[in-house]
Amino acid sequence: MKSLFIILILFFSVNLFSQNISGKVTYVLSLEPIQEKKIDSMVAKSDFKNAKMEKMMRDIFKNTPDVNAYLEFNNQKSIYFVEDKMEVDGKAKLNMNRVLAGGDNKIYKNIKTKEYLKENLRENLLIEKKRKNGKLLKNQNR
Repeated sequence: MKSLFIILILFFSVNLFSQNISGKVTYVLSLEPIQEKKIDSMVAKSDFKNAKMEKMMRDIFKNTPDVNAYLEFNNQKSIYFVEDKMEVDGKAKLNMNRVLAGGDNKIYKNIKTKEYLKENLRENLLIEKKRKNGKLLKNQNR
């Protein structure tokens, strides 16, 4: 009887501690290449009548390298960030993929303490989100 009791305790303790889930998800973000016609129509609609600005706009949409973003998580907390890449030629270029993926922002969430932290351009913001409770007043069938 003792051995059965010990086996049951071991089984339940192993089962309880095996529920820790953690991991790292890698996202590769890329834009579909924008066709020349589409870029021409965007340039025509824009207020840029300067040839230098037009060239810069074309370069931004044509030459957007892929960006890696990561989500690291466990049962209680997670962090999302975009990989930092050094510029090879020393010139900072606007990368639309990086901007759309979150740029330099890092997002941290802790479920246990209900913290949501967003690092925005090297400024840390602690955001408290209060849970909204709502009531269903009337049920309508359509």
